[in-house]
Order: sequence, then structure tokens, then C-alpha cells
Amino acid sequence: MFNNSIFGGTYAIDDNIDISVMRTRQYFDYLIKYCFNRFKWDLPEKSRMPYFLPEYLLSIFGHYAIFYSKDIPNEIVFVTGGFTGKINSWGMYTGYIGMTPNGETYEGTIDEDCVVIGNNSLYRPDKQIVCRFAHLLNEIDKSLDLNIYNTRLTKGFIADNDKDKMAIETAYKAVGDGKPFVAVAPTHRPMTDVLDTTQDGLYTPFDFTTVKDADKLQYLSRLYDDIIGRFLAMYGIDTGNVNKGSQILENEISRLAEASAVPIEDAYLARKYGIEQYKKVFNRDDIKITRSPLYGWGDTAINEITEESNEGGEIKTEEGENENG
Repeated sequence: MFNNSIFGGTYAIDDNIDISVMRTRQYFDYLIKYCFNRFKWDLPEKSRMPYFLPEYLLSIFGHYAIFYSKDIPNEIVFVTGGFTGKINSWGMYTGYIGMTPNGETYEGTIDEDCVVIGNNSLYRPDKQIVCRFAHLLNEIDKSLDLNIYNTRLTKGFIADNDKDKMAIETAYKAVGDGKPFVAVAPTHRPMTDVLDTTQDGLYTPFDFTTVKDADKLQYLSRLYDDIIGRFLAMYGIDTGNVNKGSQILENEISRLAEASAVPIEDAYLARKYGIEQYKKVFNRDDIKITRSPLYGWGDTAINEITEESNEGGEIKTEEGENENG
């Protein structure tokens, strides 16, 4: 067992834990990493903050405020909390109050004492989406488990007494161990009757499941891939995972790719705005954010992107290069 407050409290590895709960947690941990690795932060040189924390906090809480530290001169802290104060003419709260993991409380006026950075334009976290997809993947795994188990239950036998029951079990064990077995026929029945698998046989077999149930595994496996692909598309990762059974034209795929770019651009603009406010309020230029090249959109620093766009609507760097390559 290990405990870490910023990662949601105690996470126990226990033999008694429900496998479904544990599997959902594992999928959550797996998927959330795609959320907080979209952008990379260059923090102030003397900052002791872990490199992943700014994005992790946004994915889990949806927003935070940057304050000057109460304890260390000229050092900044990232504080998660909530909005407070009056509402301005744009419908936005003017204050923020929060607490650091070690219990220090911070409160101030937005764009005066602190600046707020949002995960997106709605200040919503990613964790609800991640929880939903983690639940779906766990449900698919449960169906896979059940169908895999059912493929083992192809035949069953009915015995007249405990002695015959033990003989059948011994035979099954011998087959499983790769050993030959010898069947002993009752004195009142010929051996041909014992081995007869028809309704008149001594040990009449019956089907628990049908062999066709195994075919469902391929559909569940395909559904698993589709769910993963749908999640990744929401975060700008094109897996090329198109169901081969579907008739999807190239222009439809292109439209899907364009649609998946919308929430990514929204997240980008939210961070860009927050960093611009940070520069103005704190009169500092020591935080930069770059887009991860793993997501196929280049690694141009946000602070280097100009406000101007060319006629085609493409954002350019100061060197005039097309950001999108």
C-alpha cells in the first residue's frame, strides 16, 4: 500500500479487492496519462515542482491559480481551489481561493494577486471523461472474461451415483494432465453402452454453451479497440483504427479528424491565455509551454506564436513557418 495525497489518496494493492474495481482504476491510470502529456511545461529554473504536475492538476481539477509563495521569496505556487468574489460584467468570478497539498491557503483577486489557468474554456477537468471510458473498458473486460470462461464449458455429464461421478472427474483430470485413462464399465452394462454418447448412453453429455459463443470474442476485442480509438481521438491522437466492417469514406475520416481537433485547440487556447495573463500580472517570462510532438502537431512554443494568421487561417511562428508543418 502506498499513499500520495495529490494522486487521490490511498491506493491499496490487496488480494481482497474487487477485481472490477481494481481494473477500472488501472484503466483510469492508463487513460489519464494521455490527457496530461499533451503539453510540456518549462517552469522557472529554480522551481521545485515536478514537470508533470501543471498538466496533471488541470486534468484532475480543471483549473488552478498561480500565486507567489508565502514561504519562499519570488517563487510561484500552483493552487487548486475554486472561484469566489463578485461576478464581473462578462459573467466571470473576480476571486480565487484554494489550498496547496500541504495545507497552505491562498486567496486573491484574479489578474491582480493571481492568474487562473484552465484546462479548457469551460474550466472542466478530464477525469469525468476518463472515468467513463475506464468504466466502458472494464465492462468489455468483464464480458471477455465471461465468454472466455464459457468456452471451457462445452460438455457436461450426468452420473447415476457418486462412484460414477468420481470416475468422470478422474477421466477429465487425466485428459487435462495429458495422461491416458481407463474406463471401468459397470457389471450390468456393456462397455459399448458406457461409451455411447447418445441419449441412451450411461453418461449422457449435454452442452453448457455452444461453440459459437467463442465467436463473440472477436467482436468484443474489436469493440475494445474502437473504444480506445474513440477516446484517443478526443485528445487528438489518430490511431487509424477504423472498423473494417464499416464503410467509411476518406472525406468522412477527414471530418472526424477535424472534429477531434476542436477540443485540443480549445485546451491549447485556454493555456495560452493563462500564460499571457501570467506574463502581464507577474511581469515574468519564465513559463513556456510546448505541444507534445507525440500528438502530431509539432512543438512550437506558445509564447512564440503570434496573434496573426495568414489568409488560410494557419497560425505561424515568428519565423513565418507554418505551425502545422
